Amino acid sequence: MGTGQNYYAVLGILPTAELVVIKAAYKAMMKVYHPDKYHGSKEYAHQKCLEISEAYRVLSDLGQKAEYDAGQDFSFTQEDESGTNENSNTASHALDDDWNIAAKYQPNIKSLEASLRRISVPLAFSFRAKLLEEKLFNDAKELANQMENRFLTTYFGTNPKIKQFAIALLVGGHRGPAKELNKVVTVLGSQINADSIIKQICDDFKLNIYSSESSEVKKTSSTTSSKSMSGSLISGVIIGGTGLIIISLALIFAGAI
Repeated sequence: MGTGQNYYAVLGILPTAELVVIKAAYKAMMKVYHPDKYHGSKEYAHQKCLEISEAYRVLSDLGQKAEYDAGQDFSFTQEDESGTNENSNTASHALDDDWNIAAKYQPNIKSLEASLRRISVPLAFSFRAKLLEEKLFNDAKELANQMENRFLTTYFGTNPKIKQFAIALLVGGHRGPAKELNKVVTVLGSQINADSIIKQICDDFKLNIYSSESSEVKKTSSTTSSKSMSGSLISGVIIGGTGLIIISLALIFAGAI
């Protein structure tokens, strides 16, 4: 297709976004940047609408999307470096009116979205968009878990320890080590010695989330802030007598325990 444009970033979504999320992002972004509604430069708004329309045209067509995806090298770093998070926030805010009504009567969805946002901003938008579009409020917790697991598998593979470690890094705000973990899994795959990989990354980035001398649990740096995440529990990584052990790193959504 021969374009250097990151269409997913334009819409503020992940490469794994479902069609319902792609459509929701398109509608939300057009609502913000439509020249008749945008309060800033009309020329800028017009250009944004062209970019948004082009991204939607390609990503909403299965054939064109497959061709586009085949020519891309999607990486975990794109969320931070391509404007994806900024556009995702823009699209998310465009849904605020409906979201606030839903959250008023289904308050649990706020903590679920907040938990996903700690992991990935566009992941949280996907949750918001799909929930509102498909009215899945009774299954909100299950949906959040499914989306989180899909995200972790996409960027960090299938190894349970690695995925749990990834959550601890992301929720703790350790984006650098998380990017390194993504690179390691991309190169080495999921059939790796998780214990040694985790220890090496902790050593390289001087992360104090495990103890090499005792079996005491070390909290991640996000422990205090995680108190605001209703139902969340991040215990940390420890080294016990038989080697590196990960315990209770999984992000437990509100009401799950």
